[in-house]
Amino acid sequence: NPRFLHHAGQDEFVSAGGLIKHSSEYNDLEDNDVRDQHVLVLGGSKSATDIAAHLYTRGAGGVSLVMRRNVWRIPYFIGNLVNSKHLLYMRAQEVQFSSWRDPTSVLGSILSCIAAPVIWLNFRMLELLLIVQLGLRKWKMVPKTKIEDEVSCEIPVVTQGLFESFESGDVRPVKSTIERYEVKNDGTKIVQLENGEAIQAHVV
Repeated sequence: NPRFLHHAGQDEFVSAGGLIKHSSEYNDLEDNDVRDQHVLVLGGSKSATDIAAHLYTRGAGGVSLVMRRNVWRIPYFIGNLVNSKHLLYMRAQEVQFSSWRDPTSVLGSILSCIAAPVIWLNFRMLELLLIVQLGLRKWKMVPKTKIEDEVSCEIPVVTQGLFESFESGDVRPVKSTIERYEVKNDGTKIVQLENGEAIQAHVV
């Protein structure tokens, strides 16, 4: 079931004509709902970035992608050459992840200790490559976590066209989250973020 968040001022925002939708309801939106309107997309999941990158093709007047925290994202081709699944999702690569090792295996523990520096360096080089390839520093999207801590569970694939939409200005990434909704006396609808920024938006 979809998980809906509720923030202060939300009912007034909707009463003033604003639209608040869950990502599962995205296809229910009419093009007229977003055409020439500023849309705020909340979240950094794959579905959120898919929607943000797609909105400008529907004529949205602008898109703000608001994320509470930065996460590692893997492009289909790392360095534009190597398929990411060959580096991370092969059976032979399981030794890289401590949570996947057999703790009862003495030999395995010894080999893990020997390989630990190489594995550590491998992940740091991968992080550096992703930072450069995706321009994460430019967009202030470098995660604080180690990539191996995320990739051993799940890690989103980069949405096609996402970083290109950042470059074109069609989508603007913002690290924050919603604090409250406001409706000004003139009917202007505002989404106030926890970082102090106020974004005028018609659809969230």
